Amino acid sequence: MIRDVVLALVIGAALLLGQNQLDERRANRQETLEAGRAQHAERVENLRFVRELSANRIEGSKLLLPGIDLAGTDLSGLDLSSADLKGANLSGAILIRTNLGGAALEGADLSGATLHSTNVEDVDLEHVDLTGAILVDENGQGPCQSERTRWPDGMPAPPARCPEGGA
Repeated sequence: MIRDVVLALVIGAALLLGQNQLDERRANRQETLEAGRAQHAERVENLRFVRELSANRIEGSKLLLPGIDLAGTDLSGLDLSSADLKGANLSGAILIRTNLGGAALEGADLSGATLHSTNVEDVDLEHVDLTGAILVDENGQGPCQSERTRWPDGMPAPPARCPEGGA
């Protein structure tokens, strides 16, 4: 009889401990999901903001967007020329026919980004993370660049593609 009670207490304690671990894992998973949703919502709002700025831009104005998180967003066709994008997270972003001419990108993360027919004329890319970035399109053409475009050490400049009249 005492042995049955002790056995029941041990089993009950083991079940309680197991349930607590499951509850803790579930709570951690929920926190991770909520953080991911919040990050996604921030990126969507940042993208909306940048698109609006690009569309309503006053000639010659400079966009101040240092440190902005636009990872995984589609920035195709936007005019971000002369923008301050220092430290921006553009990892995995799609920048097809995006005008980055003269933009400040020091410390920006463009790892895994796609830059087909992107204007990088007069851009210093020396301190930009371009790990895994796709710089050349299916026709073997790279981004539009100038002699003042600086590429990271050890990274050869891809073949230039500049449509008539710039990007």
